[in-house]
Formats: sequence, C-alpha cells, structure tokens
Amino acid sequence: MLWADNMDTLASAAPAVVLEVGSGNALAPLLAECAAPGADALEPVATLRAPRVDWAGGAADARAFGEALAQLWEAKTALDWHAYHAGERLVKLPLPTYSFEPAEHWVNPNASMYVPPTAAALAAAAAALEAAANPAPPPVAPLLVRLRAAAPERRWASAYCLAYAGGSTAAFREFARGAPDWLEVVGVEMPGKGELADSAWPGDAARRRLV
Repeated sequence: MLWADNMDTLASAAPAVVLEVGSGNALAPLLAECAAPGADALEPVATLRAPRVDWAGGAADARAFGEALAQLWEAKTALDWHAYHAGERLVKLPLPTYSFEPAEHWVNPNASMYVPPTAAALAAAAAALEAAANPAPPPVAPLLVRLRAAAPERRWASAYCLAYAGGSTAAFREFARGAPDWLEVVGVEMPGKGELADSAWPGDAARRRLV
C-alpha cells in the first residue's frame, strides 16, 4: 500500500476533520511524517480504543467513542444527537415550586465590587476622592526678614520678632530703627502675611474642605 501517496492526497484535500475508523490511532504517525502542505494542521480523531487498552466490559469502547464525539463537536462538526441518544430512557425530575431564598457568601467581601459597601467605607472613599481633587498645598516655611543688621564688631544679640495676632514684620520696623547697634533685629514672616501674603497656611485648605 502506498501510504505516503495516500497521506499526500489526504493532506491536499484539506479536510476539516480526519476521522479514523479503526482501532487505536495508526493514522496519526503517518500524517506526522507527511511533508505535504497542510498536513501538520490535520489531527486524526480515533473512534475505537487501542488494542492494548483493556476492554473493561465495553466501558473503554464507550469512553473512546465519547471522546471522539467531543473532538468532533469541538471541531464544529454537525452531529446527530438524536441518533446518539436513541433508545435511552429519560426520567423527568420534579423541581420545587417555591423560589429558593438567595444567600450570598463571599470569601473576601472587601475585595468584591458586588458587595454593598458600608457607610464607613463610603465615607472613607468620599474623603479620599475629595483629597485627591483638592490636594493640600505644600507647607511653606516662615520667612526670616532682617530688619536691622548689627555692627559686625559689636554684635552681641539677635532679636527674632513674631507679630502678635497675625501681624506682619512691618510692625517691628520702628523698633528696628531705634535698636542699638549691637542688636540684630530679625522679623519672622508667617505664611499669608507680608512677603508671604500669597501663601496659605497648611491648615487653611483642610478647613475649607470641612465647610
């Protein structure tokens, strides 16, 4: 028998399915050695068990035939299921007439999008979204403004002046002009005052979000 010519002819026909009617899968090794174009895409479907497989009272044949049907169905082959199930006796089972009570049991409810969130989780998510939409400005360090420089050879002390009740360093200019030459006068300018008038306190943004 000219096996090589037969396999070349089979591969050139490019069938959708190659069904092997015989025991085992003797056709598969022959197709594996075929060099014709498209032969590597063909995979024979065996319908009978291999001779070395135990008969097992017919169970092995039924299993091999069932696996063949599954492969044919997977390959989108039209199958006559009525003929396959002919002679079977089907029994109808009555189902309960009432609806079952639904009960959901999640392994990890916090990680599921289908579990209703708690009030605390909603509040935390809203706060996170609000913080992302209105980020707090970066903190601004106080500015040191030298109002009067002491004489280098006579400097003895430095006065750091912080305005009371939110004032600016301008409140200490008169004091700086009358200070002795051995005293250095430095004003502490806080954010939102004087030269830092355009800078907000870090807590201002948080207070606006709470309003």
